[in-house]
This record gives sequence, C-alpha cells and structure tokens, in this order.
Amino acid sequence: MKNKKILLVGAEPDKMPRLKLVYKSLRSLGYDVKVFAPFARKGNSIMRYLANMTKLFFERADIYHFFNIPDVIGLPLLFKRGTLIYDVRSPWKEEVYDTTNNKFIAKIAGIIEHIFCIKANHVIAANPLLWERALDFGSYDVWTIPNFPYEEMDLTGWEDLIDVSEPTVLYFGKISKVEGSEVLGDIIIEAVNMDNRQHQIRFIIAGDGPERENLEKKLIKANVQDKVNFLGWIPHEEIGKWIKAVDLCIMPREESGTSNWIHPDSVWKVNEALNIGTPVLATRIGGFNENQLNSFTVYPLSLTDNRGFAIQILLKARASKLLGKTSPNPRDWKLCRDDLSELYEEL
Repeated sequence: MKNKKILLVGAEPDKMPRLKLVYKSLRSLGYDVKVFAPFARKGNSIMRYLANMTKLFFERADIYHFFNIPDVIGLPLLFKRGTLIYDVRSPWKEEVYDTTNNKFIAKIAGIIEHIFCIKANHVIAANPLLWERALDFGSYDVWTIPNFPYEEMDLTGWEDLIDVSEPTVLYFGKISKVEGSEVLGDIIIEAVNMDNRQHQIRFIIAGDGPERENLEKKLIKANVQDKVNFLGWIPHEEIGKWIKAVDLCIMPREESGTSNWIHPDSVWKVNEALNIGTPVLATRIGGFNENQLNSFTVYPLSLTDNRGFAIQILLKARASKLLGKTSPNPRDWKLCRDDLSELYEEL
C-alpha cells in the first residue's frame, strides 16, 4: 500500500491547515504523497476553477484525497480510476448560500455534495454533525477526524504582552459577517457600557478581514475604541502567546445555514485555546450546545439582546483573572493521526 501514489487536492493548499496536517501525517507514516498545485488565485474565479479542473484531470495517482470547498474543483476526480477520499471540512451548500444568498447556486452545490458522498470510496468528516450529514447524503463509509492542533503552540514571551490590570478578552480569527463581525461589535459595546470600577474590561482583536474597517468605525461611533486593541493579522505561530496572556477567549457568531453544522471538534481556535487552558465563551449554535469541557462554556446569543452574553464575558473574564485558569484539555492531532493511519492501512 505504501508504494502507491497519493495526491492531496485542495483549492488553496497553502492556506489549508487540515491539508497540511494530513500531508505531514502521511509523510511521517511512510506514504508517497504530494500536494496538487493549483493555479494562483488571480483574475476571474470561474476561469481559475476551470483551469484547475483541467489541470487536475491530467494528474495521475492511486489515491486522491480531496478537501472540499469549493467542491466543484474536485469534479474531475469522479471520472478517474483510483481510490477517492472526500474530506468534508464544512457544508458547501450552506456556505454558498450564506455567501451569495442565491438558492439556485446553493442547490447546485448541494447536488455536487451528494454526488461526492455517494461516489467517494471513503468520506472523512471534521465533526460528528458532518459525519451524520454524509451518511444522510448516501455515504457508506464515513470517518470522523477532528481539527485538533498538530503540535504545542509557542508561548514564549506571553508574560510581557499585556500590561493592564483589567481582565482582558481575546477574539481571534477572520473579521467577516459569516464569522460574526457585526454581533462581535454589539457585544463589545454592550460589555464596555456595562463597565464600572468593579468590572473593568479590555478587548483584543487579532485578525483581519473584509469587515474590519466597518467594525472599527462601529466601535469609534460608540466611543469605546479606547477599550479595544486591534492587532491586525499576526502569524499563526504567534497566536498561542496571546491566548495564554488573556483571561478569556470569545467566539460569538450569528446563526446562519453554515452555523447549524459548526462543532467544537472542527473549529481550530476552540481547540487551540483549550489546549493552552484559556477559558472559551462561545455562542450556542450547531454543536456548541452544552458545556462539554470544564473551561469551555456556551451561551445562547440573541441578535436583539446581547446583554446576557456581555454579562457572561464580564463574569468569566474577571473570575479567570482572580482565580486563575483551569488545567488544559489536551485535544491534539495525535488522535487524528491514529485514525488517519487506520483508514489508509485499510485501503
């Protein structure tokens, strides 16, 4: 088996942590594996998709491991000889609809998802909800392999990052509507406005995205900008020290079609924070429906009333500041690597 050629396929492999981890794992297990090199992301998206599909059609391998979104790029794999593994990170149909608000295009995306689930020899799902979805779509062999960190994050210098006495709260990730940028701004404003001498609070936002400018304007208009520090985009290898330095991480997100399938197991930043031991407060959506771990809390978030979530931020950040953090919850890629090894050994 290990002398067979494996091709990992993704739209933007350089920006896909899951693909990189699978590559490292398979290489460490002794497999002959390479990554499909798509054309650079520039110009017309449709033309780029067509060019990549054409290029993929002429690639040759014994096993094709395809990471979804956009799923259309992988269509040539359905006509190839060899073993096809369909690796589902997110629901493409719902993501298309959340992005375009076009039911017709979303329906086509859903059809393509169904086809892949039926035609693939094996399906890998990033969380239990996507596992159930794949079975409902007609898959007959589905594995769950979560998005757990590959190695311990670098925490060097975390003690020197924050020089304020107030509890600090970190949001890190893409600043976009899909990731909850609008509700993030509302929650920050609500928490700061409830602030007093007993419950002072500071927010740190690490990341960038299409809605960053609008978020900054919103905070300035509400006159709370002095309580928020925008770090901008920082290299991933540096985020661990910020997670360690703060008292609480928050992950609020608006409810949408995609959020119905979100789950702690498939959210990188949840598992990174839990591995370090910093408490997490997240929105109760999808698989975020119960307190699964002692440092992980979910809370129902209403789009018309963010006060409850803001109160929880104040309480939990202050408690973490005064009482200290809980022990880390190890959720690392070694478990995933074992399952991946078992799957490939069966091929």
